[in-house]
Amino acid sequence: MRLRSLLTSIALGLVATGMASAQSEMDRAAARSTMADILAPWAADPDGPGAIIQVAVGGEPILVQAAGLAHLEHQIPISPQTRFQVASVSKQFTAYAIVQLAEAGQVDLDGSIADYIPEAQHYADVTLRDLMAHTHGIRGAMSLVGASGLRAQDVVTNAHALDLILRQRAMNFAPGERFTYNNSGFILLAEVVERVTGQSLDAYCRETIFAPLGMEATGFADRLHTVFPNRADSYVWTGEAYGHFAFNYALTGSTGLITTASDLALWAAHLDQMAETHPEVYERFHTLGVLNDGRVSTYAYGQEGRDFRGLETWSHGGRDAGFRAFLLRVPSHDLSITVLSNYAQFDVAGATYAVLEALMADQLAPVVADLSRPTADQLSGYAGDYAIWPGLIFSLRPSGETLEVSIPGQLEATRLPALSGHEFEFNPLTDLSFVFDPDIEGPAPGFDYRLGMLGQLRARRVELAPFDPAETTLDDYAGTYFSQELGVAYDIVVEEGQIVLSFPTLGSIALTAYQTDTFTSVSNYHQRIAFARDGEGQVQGFGLSGALMVDIAFERLR
Repeated sequence: MRLRSLLTSIALGLVATGMASAQSEMDRAAARSTMADILAPWAADPDGPGAIIQVAVGGEPILVQAAGLAHLEHQIPISPQTRFQVASVSKQFTAYAIVQLAEAGQVDLDGSIADYIPEAQHYADVTLRDLMAHTHGIRGAMSLVGASGLRAQDVVTNAHALDLILRQRAMNFAPGERFTYNNSGFILLAEVVERVTGQSLDAYCRETIFAPLGMEATGFADRLHTVFPNRADSYVWTGEAYGHFAFNYALTGSTGLITTASDLALWAAHLDQMAETHPEVYERFHTLGVLNDGRVSTYAYGQEGRDFRGLETWSHGGRDAGFRAFLLRVPSHDLSITVLSNYAQFDVAGATYAVLEALMADQLAPVVADLSRPTADQLSGYAGDYAIWPGLIFSLRPSGETLEVSIPGQLEATRLPALSGHEFEFNPLTDLSFVFDPDIEGPAPGFDYRLGMLGQLRARRVELAPFDPAETTLDDYAGTYFSQELGVAYDIVVEEGQIVLSFPTLGSIALTAYQTDTFTSVSNYHQRIAFARDGEGQVQGFGLSGALMVDIAFERLR
Protein backbone atom coordinates (compact mmCIF):
# COMPACT_ATOMS: atom_id res chain seq x y z
CA MET A 1 0.00 0.00 0.00
CA ARG A 2 2.88 2.35 0.76
CA LEU A 3 4.37 1.78 -2.69
CA ARG A 4 1.00 2.25 -4.37
CA SER A 5 0.42 5.49 -2.47
CA LEU A 6 3.92 6.72 -3.29
CA LEU A 7 3.49 6.05 -6.99
CA THR A 8 0.06 7.62 -7.08
CA SER A 9 1.37 10.78 -5.46
CA ILE A 10 4.18 10.93 -8.01
CA ALA A 11 1.78 10.36 -10.90
CA LEU A 12 -0.64 13.03 -9.70
CA GLY A 13 2.13 15.41 -8.86
CA LEU A 14 3.32 16.04 -12.42
CA VAL A 15 3.76 19.77 -12.63
CA ALA A 16 3.90 22.20 -15.49
CA THR A 17 6.84 24.17 -14.08
CA GLY A 18 9.22 24.96 -16.88
CA MET A 19 7.07 23.29 -19.52
CA ALA A 20 6.01 26.49 -21.22
CA SER A 21 9.59 27.73 -21.49
CA ALA A 22 10.78 24.31 -22.67
CA GLN A 23 8.12 24.19 -25.36
CA SER A 24 8.94 27.70 -26.55
CA GLU A 25 12.47 26.54 -27.28
CA MET A 26 11.22 23.83 -29.64
CA ASP A 27 10.69 24.17 -33.36
CA ARG A 28 7.38 22.37 -33.76
CA ALA A 29 7.01 23.24 -37.42
CA ALA A 30 10.36 21.69 -38.31
CA ALA A 31 9.61 18.59 -36.25
CA ARG A 32 6.16 18.26 -37.81
CA SER A 33 7.70 18.49 -41.29
CA THR A 34 10.35 15.90 -40.44
CA MET A 35 7.73 13.51 -39.06
CA ALA A 36 5.69 13.90 -42.25
CA ASP A 37 8.75 13.19 -44.39
CA ILE A 38 9.59 10.06 -42.41
CA LEU A 39 6.04 8.74 -42.66
CA ALA A 40 5.44 9.79 -46.27
CA PRO A 41 6.20 6.36 -47.82
CA TRP A 42 3.76 4.69 -45.44
CA ALA A 43 1.09 7.35 -45.94
CA ALA A 44 1.39 6.77 -49.70
CA ASP A 45 0.86 3.01 -49.39
CA PRO A 46 -2.79 2.23 -48.63
CA ASP A 47 -2.11 -1.47 -48.06
CA GLY A 48 1.04 -1.53 -45.94
CA PRO A 49 2.06 -1.40 -42.27
CA GLY A 50 3.55 1.74 -40.80
CA ALA A 51 4.31 3.65 -37.62
CA ILE A 52 3.34 6.32 -35.15
CA ILE A 53 5.66 9.15 -34.06
CA GLN A 54 4.87 11.18 -30.95
CA VAL A 55 6.52 14.12 -29.22
CA ALA A 56 5.37 14.81 -25.65
CA VAL A 57 6.22 17.36 -22.96
CA GLY A 58 5.43 16.57 -19.34
CA GLY A 59 3.43 13.53 -20.43
CA GLU A 60 1.20 15.52 -22.81
CA PRO A 61 1.55 14.77 -26.53
CA ILE A 62 2.23 17.97 -28.48
CA LEU A 63 2.89 16.37 -31.89
CA VAL A 64 1.48 13.06 -33.11
CA GLN A 65 1.54 11.64 -36.62
CA ALA A 66 0.72 8.12 -37.78
CA ALA A 67 0.62 6.35 -41.13
CA GLY A 68 0.01 2.83 -42.36
CA LEU A 69 -2.14 -0.02 -41.16
CA ALA A 70 -2.21 -1.78 -37.83
CA HIS A 71 -3.94 -4.75 -39.52
CA LEU A 72 -3.53 -5.33 -43.23
CA GLU A 73 -6.34 -7.84 -43.64
CA HIS A 74 -8.93 -5.66 -41.95
CA GLN A 75 -7.55 -2.33 -43.23
CA ILE A 76 -7.39 -0.84 -39.72
CA PRO A 77 -5.17 2.27 -39.66
CA ILE A 78 -2.57 2.98 -37.00
CA SER A 79 -3.84 5.59 -34.54
CA PRO A 80 -2.92 6.94 -31.10
CA GLN A 81 -5.08 4.13 -29.67
CA THR A 82 -3.08 1.39 -31.40
CA ARG A 83 -1.24 -0.89 -29.02
CA PHE A 84 2.19 -2.16 -29.99
CA GLN A 85 4.47 -4.82 -28.62
CA VAL A 86 7.48 -2.71 -27.62
CA ALA A 87 9.99 -5.55 -27.18
CA SER A 88 13.07 -4.51 -25.17
CA VAL A 89 11.61 -1.16 -24.15
CA SER A 90 9.94 -3.48 -21.61
CA LYS A 91 13.21 -3.82 -19.71
CA GLN A 92 12.98 -0.47 -17.94
CA PHE A 93 9.65 -1.46 -16.40
CA THR A 94 11.11 -4.73 -15.12
CA ALA A 95 14.07 -2.83 -13.69
CA TYR A 96 11.75 -0.30 -12.06
CA ALA A 97 9.77 -3.11 -10.43
CA ILE A 98 13.01 -4.41 -8.93
CA VAL A 99 13.97 -0.91 -7.74
CA GLN A 100 10.57 -0.59 -6.04
CA LEU A 101 11.14 -3.86 -4.23
CA ALA A 102 14.60 -2.68 -3.19
CA GLU A 103 13.12 0.58 -1.85
CA ALA A 104 10.66 -1.49 0.17
CA GLY A 105 13.48 -3.66 1.57
CA GLN A 106 12.20 -6.81 -0.15
CA VAL A 107 15.28 -7.36 -2.31
CA ASP A 108 18.94 -6.37 -2.16
CA LEU A 109 20.33 -5.11 -5.46
CA ASP A 110 23.76 -6.40 -4.48
CA GLY A 111 22.36 -9.70 -3.26
CA SER A 112 22.94 -12.97 -5.12
CA ILE A 113 20.34 -14.16 -7.63
CA ALA A 114 20.46 -17.46 -5.71
CA ASP A 115 18.93 -15.70 -2.68
CA TYR A 116 15.69 -15.43 -4.65
CA ILE A 117 15.96 -18.38 -7.06
CA PRO A 118 17.60 -21.25 -5.10
CA GLU A 119 17.96 -23.33 -8.28
CA ALA A 120 20.48 -20.73 -9.47
CA GLN A 121 23.17 -21.64 -6.90
CA HIS A 122 25.69 -22.05 -9.72
CA TYR A 123 25.14 -18.33 -10.43
CA ALA A 124 25.74 -17.36 -6.81
CA ASP A 125 28.24 -14.65 -7.75
CA VAL A 126 25.68 -12.88 -9.97
CA THR A 127 23.80 -10.01 -8.33
CA LEU A 128 20.50 -8.38 -9.24
CA ARG A 129 22.49 -5.31 -10.22
CA ASP A 130 24.54 -7.46 -12.62
CA LEU A 131 21.32 -8.71 -14.22
CA MET A 132 20.00 -5.18 -14.78
CA ALA A 133 23.35 -3.89 -16.08
CA HIS A 134 23.97 -6.76 -18.56
CA THR A 135 27.23 -7.57 -16.79
CA HIS A 136 26.19 -11.00 -15.49
CA GLY A 137 27.86 -13.31 -18.03
CA ILE A 138 24.98 -15.81 -18.21
CA ARG A 139 24.39 -17.37 -21.60
CA GLY A 140 21.71 -15.77 -23.78
CA ALA A 141 18.24 -17.22 -23.41
CA MET A 142 17.10 -16.84 -27.01
CA SER A 143 20.29 -18.43 -28.34
CA LEU A 144 19.75 -21.33 -25.95
CA VAL A 145 16.18 -21.63 -27.18
CA GLY A 146 17.35 -21.64 -30.80
CA ALA A 147 20.16 -24.12 -30.19
CA SER A 148 17.76 -26.44 -28.37
CA GLY A 149 15.85 -26.83 -31.62
CA LEU A 150 12.87 -24.51 -31.34
CA ARG A 151 11.76 -22.93 -34.59
CA ALA A 152 10.45 -19.42 -35.22
CA GLN A 153 6.87 -20.75 -35.25
CA ASP A 154 7.21 -22.53 -31.88
CA VAL A 155 5.86 -20.93 -28.70
CA VAL A 156 8.47 -19.69 -26.23
CA THR A 157 7.50 -18.97 -22.63
CA ASN A 158 9.33 -17.73 -19.54
CA ALA A 159 9.14 -21.24 -18.10
CA HIS A 160 10.92 -22.70 -21.11
CA ALA A 161 13.59 -19.98 -21.22
CA LEU A 162 14.12 -20.17 -17.46
CA ASP A 163 14.57 -23.93 -17.61
CA LEU A 164 17.33 -23.58 -20.20
CA ILE A 165 19.04 -20.75 -18.29
CA LEU A 166 19.10 -22.83 -15.11
CA ARG A 167 20.39 -25.95 -16.92
CA GLN A 168 23.64 -24.19 -17.87
CA ARG A 169 26.72 -25.08 -15.89
CA ALA A 170 29.15 -22.60 -17.41
CA MET A 171 29.05 -18.91 -18.26
CA ASN A 172 30.23 -16.64 -21.06
CA PHE A 173 32.40 -14.63 -18.66
CA ALA A 174 32.75 -13.85 -14.96
CA PRO A 175 30.20 -11.38 -13.53
CA GLY A 176 31.31 -7.79 -13.95
CA GLU A 177 34.04 -8.61 -16.46
CA ARG A 178 32.28 -6.95 -19.42
CA PHE A 179 29.02 -5.47 -20.66
CA THR A 180 27.12 -7.70 -23.09
CA TYR A 181 23.48 -6.98 -23.88
CA ASN A 182 21.56 -10.15 -23.03
CA ASN A 183 17.91 -11.00 -22.36
CA SER A 184 18.63 -13.72 -19.79
CA GLY A 185 19.12 -11.23 -16.97
CA PHE A 186 15.68 -9.68 -17.35
CA ILE A 187 13.96 -13.07 -17.65
CA LEU A 188 15.54 -13.92 -14.30
CA LEU A 189 14.45 -10.56 -12.86
CA ALA A 190 10.84 -11.27 -13.85
CA GLU A 191 11.12 -14.54 -11.94
CA VAL A 192 12.50 -12.67 -8.91
CA VAL A 193 9.48 -10.34 -8.92
CA GLU A 194 7.13 -13.32 -9.01
CA ARG A 195 8.88 -15.23 -6.22
CA VAL A 196 9.21 -12.20 -3.94
CA THR A 197 5.68 -10.81 -4.43
CA GLY A 198 3.69 -13.92 -5.29
CA GLN A 199 2.39 -12.04 -8.36
CA SER A 200 3.28 -12.26 -12.01
CA LEU A 201 5.30 -9.37 -13.39
CA ASP A 202 2.20 -8.23 -15.26
CA ALA A 203 -0.03 -8.26 -12.16
CA TYR A 204 2.59 -6.52 -10.03
CA CYS A 205 3.26 -3.78 -12.59
CA ARG A 206 -0.43 -3.21 -13.25
CA GLU A 207 -1.01 -2.64 -9.54
CA THR A 208 2.05 -0.55 -8.68
CA ILE A 209 3.00 1.21 -11.93
CA PHE A 210 0.45 1.16 -14.74
CA ALA A 211 -2.71 1.90 -12.75
CA PRO A 212 -1.23 4.70 -10.58
CA LEU A 213 0.19 6.42 -13.66
CA GLY A 214 -3.01 6.09 -15.67
CA MET A 215 -1.42 3.75 -18.21
CA GLU A 216 -4.73 2.07 -18.95
CA ALA A 217 -3.67 0.55 -22.28
CA THR A 218 -0.52 -1.13 -20.93
CA GLY A 219 0.22 -4.67 -19.78
CA PHE A 220 2.61 -7.58 -20.17
CA ALA A 221 1.46 -10.30 -22.56
CA ASP A 222 2.50 -13.36 -20.58
CA ARG A 223 0.07 -15.60 -22.47
CA LEU A 224 -0.24 -15.75 -26.24
CA HIS A 225 -4.03 -16.02 -26.13
CA THR A 226 -4.52 -12.81 -24.10
CA VAL A 227 -6.60 -10.28 -26.04
CA PHE A 228 -5.40 -6.66 -26.15
CA PRO A 229 -7.95 -4.47 -27.96
CA ASN A 230 -6.54 -2.27 -30.75
CA ARG A 231 -3.37 -4.36 -30.92
CA ALA A 232 -1.25 -4.07 -34.07
CA ASP A 233 -0.07 -7.11 -35.96
CA SER A 234 3.52 -7.78 -37.08
CA TYR A 235 4.72 -7.59 -40.71
CA VAL A 236 7.77 -8.03 -42.90
CA TRP A 237 8.47 -7.52 -46.61
CA THR A 238 8.89 -10.94 -48.25
CA GLY A 239 10.39 -9.61 -51.47
CA GLU A 240 7.06 -9.73 -53.25
CA ALA A 241 4.50 -8.54 -50.72
CA TYR A 242 3.97 -7.81 -47.05
CA GLY A 243 3.62 -10.94 -44.94
CA HIS A 244 2.99 -11.82 -41.33
CA PHE A 245 6.13 -12.00 -39.21
CA ALA A 246 5.37 -14.79 -36.75
CA PHE A 247 5.32 -13.60 -33.15
CA ASN A 248 5.19 -16.55 -30.78
CA TYR A 249 6.87 -15.24 -27.63
CA ALA A 250 5.01 -15.29 -24.35
CA LEU A 251 8.04 -13.88 -22.57
CA THR A 252 8.04 -11.12 -19.97
CA GLY A 253 10.80 -9.20 -18.27
CA SER A 254 13.11 -8.88 -21.24
CA THR A 255 10.19 -8.16 -23.58
CA GLY A 256 6.41 -8.63 -23.68
CA LEU A 257 5.06 -5.15 -22.91
CA ILE A 258 1.98 -4.08 -24.89
CA THR A 259 1.33 -0.34 -24.80
CA THR A 260 0.57 2.86 -26.72
CA ALA A 261 2.63 5.94 -27.49
CA SER A 262 0.48 8.06 -25.16
CA ASP A 263 0.96 5.65 -22.25
CA LEU A 264 4.72 5.74 -22.79
CA ALA A 265 4.57 9.54 -22.58
CA LEU A 266 3.04 9.23 -19.10
CA TRP A 267 5.79 6.83 -18.09
CA ALA A 268 8.54 9.11 -19.43
CA ALA A 269 7.12 12.11 -17.58
CA HIS A 270 6.97 10.08 -14.38
CA LEU A 271 10.65 9.21 -14.64
CA ASP A 272 11.62 12.84 -15.30
CA GLN A 273 9.55 14.20 -12.43
CA MET A 274 11.16 11.79 -9.97
CA ALA A 275 14.26 13.98 -10.13
CA GLU A 276 12.32 16.46 -7.99
CA THR A 277 9.84 14.27 -6.12
CA HIS A 278 12.08 11.29 -5.28
CA PRO A 279 15.67 12.22 -6.13
CA GLU A 280 17.20 9.16 -4.44
CA VAL A 281 15.11 6.78 -6.52
CA TYR A 282 15.81 8.83 -9.66
CA GLU A 283 19.53 8.74 -8.99
CA ARG A 284 19.52 4.98 -8.46
CA PHE A 285 17.48 4.33 -11.59
CA HIS A 286 19.89 6.42 -13.68
CA THR A 287 23.13 4.96 -12.32
CA LEU A 288 25.27 3.51 -15.10
CA GLY A 289 26.78 0.05 -14.75
CA VAL A 290 30.38 -0.24 -13.58
CA LEU A 291 32.67 -3.12 -14.55
CA ASN A 292 35.17 -4.82 -12.27
CA ASP A 293 38.02 -2.77 -13.72
CA GLY A 294 36.19 0.51 -13.11
CA ARG A 295 35.00 1.14 -16.66
CA VAL A 296 31.52 2.66 -16.87
CA SER A 297 29.02 1.45 -19.44
CA THR A 298 26.23 3.47 -21.05
CA TYR A 299 23.54 1.18 -19.62
CA ALA A 300 21.49 1.78 -16.49
CA TYR A 301 18.43 -0.14 -15.31
CA GLY A 302 16.78 -0.88 -18.64
CA GLN A 303 17.82 2.30 -20.44
CA GLU A 304 20.92 3.86 -21.96
CA GLY A 305 22.33 7.22 -20.95
CA ARG A 306 24.00 9.14 -23.78
CA ASP A 307 25.11 12.66 -24.59
CA PHE A 308 23.57 13.62 -27.92
CA ARG A 309 25.12 16.80 -29.26
CA GLY A 310 25.22 18.32 -25.79
CA LEU A 311 21.87 16.99 -24.55
CA GLU A 312 21.56 14.39 -21.81
CA THR A 313 19.31 11.67 -23.19
CA TRP A 314 17.96 8.36 -21.88
CA SER A 315 16.64 5.85 -24.35
CA HIS A 316 15.99 2.27 -25.31
CA GLY A 317 14.94 0.49 -28.46
CA GLY A 318 13.15 -2.77 -29.05
CA ARG A 319 12.68 -5.30 -31.83
CA ASP A 320 10.63 -8.50 -31.80
CA ALA A 321 9.31 -10.15 -34.97
CA GLY A 322 8.04 -7.22 -37.10
CA PHE A 323 7.64 -4.84 -34.15
CA ARG A 324 10.07 -1.95 -33.68
CA ALA A 325 10.01 0.56 -30.82
CA PHE A 326 12.11 3.43 -29.51
CA LEU A 327 11.55 5.66 -26.47
CA LEU A 328 13.82 8.62 -25.83
CA ARG A 329 13.74 11.12 -22.96
CA VAL A 330 15.41 14.52 -22.59
CA PRO A 331 14.95 15.15 -18.83
CA SER A 332 16.10 18.79 -18.97
CA HIS A 333 13.07 19.59 -21.14
CA ASP A 334 10.53 17.08 -19.75
CA LEU A 335 10.58 15.83 -23.33
CA SER A 336 9.94 12.36 -24.73
CA ILE A 337 9.88 11.08 -28.29
CA THR A 338 8.26 7.74 -29.06
CA VAL A 339 8.36 5.85 -32.36
CA LEU A 340 6.41 2.59 -32.67
CA SER A 341 6.12 0.46 -35.80
CA ASN A 342 4.76 -2.91 -36.89
CA TYR A 343 7.14 -3.25 -39.82
CA ALA A 344 10.47 -5.06 -39.44
CA GLN A 345 12.44 -2.68 -41.68
CA PHE A 346 11.34 0.59 -40.04
CA ASP A 347 14.29 2.51 -38.57
CA VAL A 348 12.77 3.66 -35.28
CA ALA A 349 16.03 4.95 -33.79
CA GLY A 350 16.93 6.95 -36.87
CA ALA A 351 13.44 8.44 -36.96
CA THR A 352 13.60 9.39 -33.28
CA TYR A 353 16.87 11.27 -33.54
CA ALA A 354 15.83 12.95 -36.79
CA VAL A 355 12.79 14.37 -35.01
CA LEU A 356 14.92 15.43 -32.03
CA GLU A 357 17.35 17.25 -34.32
CA ALA A 358 14.53 19.09 -36.08
CA LEU A 359 12.76 19.94 -32.83
CA MET A 360 15.79 21.28 -30.95
CA ALA A 361 18.17 22.33 -33.74
CA ASP A 362 19.04 25.65 -32.09
CA GLN A 363 20.03 23.97 -28.82
CA LEU A 364 22.19 21.18 -30.17
CA ALA A 365 25.95 21.38 -30.36
CA PRO A 366 27.10 21.65 -33.97
CA VAL A 367 28.10 18.49 -35.79
CA VAL A 368 31.82 18.53 -36.43
CA ALA A 369 32.44 16.64 -39.65
CA ASP A 370 35.41 14.27 -39.55
CA LEU A 371 36.97 14.65 -43.01
CA SER A 372 40.10 12.67 -42.20
CA ARG A 373 41.15 9.72 -44.33
CA PRO A 374 42.83 6.58 -42.99
CA THR A 375 46.59 6.56 -43.23
CA ALA A 376 48.63 3.56 -44.26
CA ASP A 377 49.73 3.09 -40.63
CA GLN A 378 46.11 3.17 -39.45
CA LEU A 379 45.02 0.63 -42.05
CA SER A 380 47.89 -1.62 -41.03
CA GLY A 381 46.84 -1.34 -37.37
CA TYR A 382 43.22 -2.08 -38.18
CA ALA A 383 44.07 -5.17 -40.24
CA GLY A 384 43.38 -8.45 -38.50
CA ASP A 385 40.66 -10.85 -37.44
CA TYR A 386 37.91 -9.82 -35.04
CA ALA A 387 35.04 -11.69 -33.39
CA ILE A 388 31.75 -10.32 -32.07
CA TRP A 389 30.68 -13.81 -31.06
CA PRO A 390 32.90 -16.91 -31.18
CA GLY A 391 32.92 -18.10 -34.78
CA LEU A 392 31.58 -14.87 -36.30
CA ILE A 393 34.88 -13.61 -37.65
CA PHE A 394 35.42 -10.33 -39.51
CA SER A 395 38.72 -10.53 -41.39
CA LEU A 396 39.95 -7.04 -42.28
CA ARG A 397 42.74 -6.33 -44.75
CA PRO A 398 44.04 -3.10 -46.33
CA SER A 399 42.71 -2.49 -49.83
CA GLY A 400 44.08 0.63 -51.46
CA GLU A 401 43.08 3.58 -49.30
CA THR A 402 40.52 1.65 -47.27
CA LEU A 403 39.79 -1.81 -45.83
CA GLU A 404 38.13 -4.92 -47.19
CA VAL A 405 36.20 -7.39 -45.06
CA SER A 406 35.46 -11.09 -45.41
CA ILE A 407 33.57 -13.49 -43.16
CA PRO A 408 34.67 -17.15 -43.32
CA GLY A 409 31.93 -19.25 -44.87
CA GLN A 410 29.62 -16.27 -45.37
CA LEU A 411 31.10 -13.26 -47.18
CA GLU A 412 33.77 -12.94 -49.85
CA ALA A 413 36.21 -10.04 -49.64
CA THR A 414 34.28 -6.75 -49.93
CA ARG A 415 35.66 -3.20 -49.87
CA LEU A 416 34.43 -0.92 -47.09
CA PRO A 417 33.98 2.78 -47.92
CA ALA A 418 35.99 4.89 -45.47
CA LEU A 419 33.73 7.42 -43.72
CA SER A 420 36.69 8.93 -41.86
CA GLY A 421 40.12 7.92 -40.70
CA HIS A 422 38.65 5.48 -38.20
CA GLU A 423 35.11 4.61 -39.40
CA PHE A 424 34.14 2.32 -42.26
CA GLU A 425 30.70 1.69 -43.76
CA PHE A 426 29.60 -1.95 -43.71
CA ASN A 427 25.95 -1.72 -44.77
CA PRO A 428 24.40 1.66 -45.70
CA LEU A 429 20.85 0.23 -45.86
CA THR A 430 20.90 -0.71 -42.17
CA ASP A 431 23.43 1.97 -41.12
CA LEU A 432 26.05 -0.54 -39.95
CA SER A 433 29.65 0.59 -39.60
CA PHE A 434 32.99 -0.41 -38.06
CA VAL A 435 34.38 2.26 -35.71
CA PHE A 436 37.94 2.13 -34.36
CA ASP A 437 39.52 4.19 -31.61
CA PRO A 438 41.07 7.12 -33.52
CA ASP A 439 43.90 7.47 -30.99
CA ILE A 440 45.07 3.87 -31.02
CA GLU A 441 48.62 3.17 -32.18
CA GLY A 442 49.72 -0.20 -33.48
CA PRO A 443 47.36 -3.20 -33.79
CA ALA A 444 43.81 -2.27 -32.75
CA PRO A 445 42.49 -4.45 -29.90
CA GLY A 446 38.97 -4.25 -31.33
CA PHE A 447 36.34 -2.04 -32.89
CA ASP A 448 32.72 -1.05 -32.29
CA TYR A 449 30.22 -2.71 -34.60
CA ARG A 450 27.85 0.26 -34.69
CA LEU A 451 24.15 -0.40 -35.27
CA GLY A 452 23.14 3.05 -36.44
CA MET A 453 21.53 4.97 -33.56
CA LEU A 454 20.62 1.75 -31.72
CA GLY A 455 24.04 1.30 -30.13
CA GLN A 456 27.01 -0.95 -30.78
CA LEU A 457 28.55 -4.36 -30.13
CA ARG A 458 32.22 -4.86 -29.39
CA ALA A 459 34.32 -6.86 -31.84
CA ARG A 460 37.56 -8.09 -30.25
CA ARG A 461 40.76 -9.01 -32.03
CA VAL A 462 41.44 -12.76 -32.24
CA GLU A 463 44.50 -14.57 -33.49
CA LEU A 464 43.87 -17.20 -36.16
CA ALA A 465 46.56 -19.79 -36.92
CA PRO A 466 47.54 -20.63 -40.50
CA PHE A 467 45.08 -23.24 -41.72
CA ASP A 468 44.63 -25.46 -44.76
CA PRO A 469 41.06 -26.88 -45.03
CA ALA A 470 42.38 -29.67 -47.28
CA GLU A 471 44.07 -31.23 -44.25
CA THR A 472 40.70 -31.78 -42.51
CA THR A 473 39.58 -35.43 -42.33
CA LEU A 474 35.80 -35.08 -42.24
CA ASP A 475 35.04 -38.69 -41.24
CA ASP A 476 36.72 -38.02 -37.87
CA TYR A 477 33.76 -35.89 -36.80
CA ALA A 478 30.82 -38.04 -37.91
CA GLY A 479 28.70 -39.26 -35.00
CA THR A 480 25.96 -38.39 -32.49
CA TYR A 481 26.63 -35.84 -29.76
CA PHE A 482 24.50 -34.99 -26.69
CA SER A 483 24.32 -31.83 -24.56
CA GLN A 484 23.02 -32.08 -21.02
CA GLU A 485 22.79 -28.28 -20.88
CA LEU A 486 20.42 -28.13 -23.86
CA GLY A 487 18.81 -31.56 -23.52
CA VAL A 488 19.32 -32.34 -27.24
CA ALA A 489 21.41 -34.67 -29.41
CA TYR A 490 22.89 -33.54 -32.74
CA ASP A 491 24.02 -35.79 -35.57
CA ILE A 492 27.17 -34.82 -37.45
CA VAL A 493 27.27 -36.44 -40.88
CA VAL A 494 29.36 -36.18 -44.03
CA GLU A 495 27.43 -35.17 -47.15
CA GLU A 496 29.05 -34.55 -50.56
CA GLY A 497 32.43 -33.67 -49.14
CA GLN A 498 31.15 -31.43 -46.33
CA ILE A 499 30.19 -32.10 -42.74
CA VAL A 500 26.66 -31.21 -41.76
CA LEU A 501 25.01 -30.74 -38.37
CA SER A 502 21.56 -32.32 -38.39
CA PHE A 503 18.60 -32.08 -36.00
CA PRO A 504 14.90 -32.70 -36.85
CA THR A 505 13.65 -29.15 -36.26
CA LEU A 506 16.83 -27.41 -37.41
CA GLY A 507 17.26 -29.34 -40.64
CA SER A 508 20.79 -29.66 -42.05
CA ILE A 509 23.36 -26.96 -41.26
CA ALA A 510 26.49 -27.00 -43.39
CA LEU A 511 29.73 -26.50 -41.42
CA THR A 512 32.83 -24.81 -42.83
CA ALA A 513 36.29 -25.39 -41.33
CA TYR A 514 38.28 -22.25 -40.55
CA GLN A 515 40.75 -23.58 -37.94
CA THR A 516 41.98 -27.02 -36.92
CA ASP A 517 38.98 -29.00 -35.57
CA THR A 518 36.95 -25.78 -35.65
CA PHE A 519 33.98 -25.03 -37.90
CA THR A 520 31.50 -22.24 -38.48
CA SER A 521 28.08 -21.91 -40.15
CA VAL A 522 25.56 -19.27 -41.19
CA SER A 523 23.32 -20.12 -38.22
CA ASN A 524 23.37 -17.58 -35.37
CA TYR A 525 23.18 -20.47 -32.91
CA HIS A 526 25.99 -22.53 -34.48
CA GLN A 527 28.72 -20.00 -35.21
CA ARG A 528 31.56 -22.05 -33.76
CA ILE A 529 31.76 -25.80 -33.36
CA ALA A 530 35.11 -26.61 -31.75
CA PHE A 531 35.80 -30.35 -31.58
CA ALA A 532 37.96 -31.86 -28.81
CA ARG A 533 40.11 -34.99 -29.08
CA ASP A 534 41.41 -37.43 -26.48
CA GLY A 535 45.05 -38.41 -26.02
CA GLU A 536 44.82 -40.86 -28.90
CA GLY A 537 43.48 -38.26 -31.28
CA GLN A 538 39.88 -39.49 -31.29
CA VAL A 539 37.12 -36.86 -31.36
CA GLN A 540 35.25 -37.01 -28.03
CA GLY A 541 32.91 -34.04 -28.22
CA PHE A 542 32.64 -30.38 -29.11
CA GLY A 543 31.84 -26.98 -27.68
CA LEU A 544 29.01 -25.08 -29.34
CA SER A 545 29.17 -21.28 -29.44
CA GLY A 546 26.97 -18.65 -31.01
CA ALA A 547 25.47 -15.27 -30.30
CA LEU A 548 25.62 -14.75 -26.50
CA MET A 549 26.65 -18.32 -25.68
CA VAL A 550 30.14 -19.80 -25.40
CA ASP A 551 31.20 -23.46 -25.46
CA ILE A 552 28.07 -25.41 -24.55
CA ALA A 553 29.36 -28.94 -23.97
CA PHE A 554 28.37 -31.79 -26.32
CA GLU A 555 29.60 -35.32 -25.55
CA ARG A 556 30.03 -37.93 -28.27
CA LEU A 557 27.63 -40.87 -27.85
CA ARG A 558 28.76 -42.91 -30.87
